[in-house]
Formats: sequence, C-alpha cells, structure tokens
Amino acid sequence: MSVVERPGTGLAPAQALWEATKAVWAELPRVIFLSVIVLCAWLPFVAATVFEALAFLPLCAVPALAATSTMYSALASAVSGGRVTLRRMPRPDAVWVALGVLVVTAAVWVVVAPTGPIAVALWAGVAIGALILPVAAAYGAHRALRGLPALAGALVIVAVRPAVALCILAVGVIAGFGVAATAGALVLVVPAVHAAYSILLCERVVAVVNAGEVR
Repeated sequence: MSVVERPGTGLAPAQALWEATKAVWAELPRVIFLSVIVLCAWLPFVAATVFEALAFLPLCAVPALAATSTMYSALASAVSGGRVTLRRMPRPDAVWVALGVLVVTAAVWVVVAPTGPIAVALWAGVAIGALILPVAAAYGAHRALRGLPALAGALVIVAVRPAVALCILAVGVIAGFGVAATAGALVLVVPAVHAAYSILLCERVVAVVNAGEVR
C-alpha cells in the first residue's frame, strides 16, 4: 500500500522540517534545558564508544535511550503549538528502550562476531531497528502511547509510508553528521529538531490514513 499525495495532505518532508525547526526555535530555552539532560544521559555511551569499551555499550545505552524517549514525549506538545513539557517530565517507554538496547547489542555482536549468516541476520536486525525506532518514538509521542501499541503503530506507518520512515532515518543521519562536523556545537538543538520533525511527519501520516487517502 502507499499513501496517495493529494492537495492538503501536507506530507512534504521539506515543509515538515521547516515547521519542526520553527517549533523548536519557539521553545528554544526549554529545548536547550531538555537537550542538556539528554546529552548528559548520552555521555557514558559516547565515552564507551570512544574508548572502544564495546561490552559496556548496551548498558550505557539504557540511560541514553530512556532520556531520548522522554525527549520525544516532551516535544510532542511543542509540535502542536504548545510548550515543551518540563514540569512533569514524561516517563520513558520501557519497551522502546529495551528494543533499542537489543539493537545496540546486535550492533556490538556484528562488530565482534565473525562473518557469516549470523552476521547478516544481525545486520538486518540493526537496519530494521534503526528504521523503526525513531518512528516508534515519534508515533508514541504523538498519540501518547507506550510499549507495544506504539511499536505496532510504527510498523503500520513503515508499511503504509516507507518513504516517511526513510526520510526520518536519513535526516537523523544528516543531523548526526552535522553535530559531528560542528564539533558538537549543534548538539543542543539538532537532535530536538529531528525529534520534532519525526513527530510531525508521523502526525501527518496518521491524518492521511484517517482521512482514507491510502490505496
């Protein structure tokens, strides 16, 4: 199945990226505060990567992914024109975090394990996880869902509109290169923009599907 592009659907990725940027800019002080928390949670993972402590990566991924899940939920209201939720920080999605840890573990095994059919299967799992995880976080934040319902919704979005999932992944990769190229100068803004962009695209796909514009 594929979503039909029709006037008024508002699925243009470039337009969504611009609107996500404006939403983050409007809440910049709160976004920076939230991003500092997320950055601190990612520091152990980054340190383990830099020092090649691969065995510790899955463990270090737990706080990093938990903070990322919270960031998506906190940004959901900003995408809709509201304010970033800080007073009562949303709880992380435990199922999403667990799935992310599995993906990280598979990636570690790909690096340390010998080549062969198992390595191919692990690579496939990592690729699928990288495609689904941001969509699941964004969809869960948009619909205020957690666990398996959020994951199921993400699978539907990937099936109905795979181009959207690929756009989210591609923009995430570009954002990562942007942060690296600026020596981390954009780390307090770019991840939040990507999260808002992902939420906005998922929101629009849901609107299109609910309108019956799918064939």
